[in-house]
Amino acid sequence: MSVFESEQAAAAALGRLAADLWELESVRAGLRDSGLVVLFRYAKPDCLVSLAADGVVIGKEPERPATHTLRLTSSTAHALWLGRIPVASALTGGKVTIFGKMAAVPDLMNILGPSFELYPKIAAELKIDE
Repeated sequence: MSVFESEQAAAAALGRLAADLWELESVRAGLRDSGLVVLFRYAKPDCLVSLAADGVVIGKEPERPATHTLRLTSSTAHALWLGRIPVASALTGGKVTIFGKMAAVPDLMNILGPSFELYPKIAAELKIDE
C-alpha cells in the first residue's frame, strides 16, 4: 500500500518538493549551469514531476525533453527524501532507476541535495504518515 492515497496527494507532496527546490537560487543555478532537465516518474500512485532551470511541471510531460529520468514509486520517494532509505542503497537495490548520462549524476545529486531538508517539513505540514 502506498503512503499516498491518490495521484493528487502524491502530486501535492512531491510536486511541492520540486517547486520548493526550484525556489532555491542554488538549485536553479545548478540546473542552468548543468543544462539538466529532470523528470521524476513516480508510480503507485502515478505522478509526473519535472524540474528544470526554467521551472517545474507537475502532472504532465515537460515541453523540453528530460536529460535524466528517475523512476521510483511514490512511497520510495517519500522514504528516500525523509532519509529512511540511503540513496546508494536505493540505486543499487533497484528502488530508483536513473536514465540519462551517468557522468552527470553527481551534479544531479548535488542539485537534489536540499530535498532532504525540505521534504520532512512538507511531509509534516501535509500530515503524511506511513
